[in-house]
Amino acid sequence: MVLSLQKKRLLDLVDFVLAYLPGGFMKKLLFCLMASMLCTLQAEFGADQFTSFSFPINQTYGAGVEICEENGYTHFLVKRISYVDKRGERLEYTGVQEAENGILVSNTFTQDFGGILGELTFEYELLCFEQKPDDEQAIDVGEILNLVRMLEEVDDTVVTSPESFVIEVTTFDELQAYLENTEGTIYVDCYSPLCPPCKMLAPKYDEFSVELAASGTFLKVSLNDVPEMGAEYDIDGLPTLLVFKDQREVERKRSLPTIMNYFDTLITSQCTCPVN
Repeated sequence: MVLSLQKKRLLDLVDFVLAYLPGGFMKKLLFCLMASMLCTLQAEFGADQFTSFSFPINQTYGAGVEICEENGYTHFLVKRISYVDKRGERLEYTGVQEAENGILVSNTFTQDFGGILGELTFEYELLCFEQKPDDEQAIDVGEILNLVRMLEEVDDTVVTSPESFVIEVTTFDELQAYLENTEGTIYVDCYSPLCPPCKMLAPKYDEFSVELAASGTFLKVSLNDVPEMGAEYDIDGLPTLLVFKDQREVERKRSLPTIMNYFDTLITSQCTCPVN
């Protein structure tokens, strides 16, 4: 199975990775999480394959950040990641094949994940750059490190907001009913309970629903409970915020920092008074 990089973000890191990643690798975990939020993987493959393949993908992006940080590179592109699963099927994620001034870095690593995966061996190839290449898929290491610092400052003991106007939608028909019968702007937080950035967004989304209560209706939909949501609206990464007006999608924001910045900007614009 060959997977092709088509956009600039990869599916968010899942709880399975959090559960099985060996202890003592929090920095790598943060790197992996941030890299995951900046990329997208679009492909059809089984749940067990995604679970397995999420390891080499996230390990590779984490390694890319560390390699660039240690050697003074500012950006990198993934050229190839390959892995043979327990059934002997080879999965290969292919990215950019050639790029001007790219410095090739490759590695093979073996890690024992225990449980259902056991010991697995992966291979990866990266193209690293001293300056930003002319490719929108390039991973900005500085941006990732800044997001890592933001993550490290988050108090993960805060999981809920004391007040919230967010409405949980549990069926696709219920969502359509809100879109058809609700006036004004509708914000829809598309999330998964298996998505760490989604968990981090949840209490802030509650706060935004209070601070921006006059600006629209706040909904949230778990793609685990409403899987048809992903196909209907072509959602390929989480968290994703959909903004509707008059039953039409008018804006779309994805990734934790992008969504938070979007709402922060709305709050700032509402608080800004014209100078007479």
